[in-house]
Amino acid sequence: MGTQDNAGLSSRFRDAYQNFNGQNWQAVRDMLDDDVVLTTLDSSTTIINKGHVTEYLKNKIGKDHPSLNQVQANADFTTGIVSGTAFWQDNDSGQRTNRRITFKFVFSWHDVDKDWFVLSLSGSPD
Repeated sequence: MGTQDNAGLSSRFRDAYQNFNGQNWQAVRDMLDDDVVLTTLDSSTTIINKGHVTEYLKNKIGKDHPSLNQVQANADFTTGIVSGTAFWQDNDSGQRTNRRITFKFVFSWHDVDKDWFVLSLSGSPD
């Protein structure tokens, strides 16, 4: 269980949001569980499946260029949950916005790959 610890989970989460901010879509896709579920911030829409989630993020991010910044997270490898707060910067109607959000990423451990994969991601404005 050596790599299955809080440091490993925290590192995997950091890689996920850095790939997201950097718009590295192949790396984001590679970090997603096949059955990943995304719940969007604004309209609470649910998107399921690695391909659909990747495509949604690519289209949404490509248009609005949002990013997660000043992330403060707590990792718990027992449950695979990383939750915390961040600032979500976005372009809404041509205006750059910066709002605080609460987020939750649920990871699943894949024994074959010996790594964590994003199973669920969600957030809500504070």
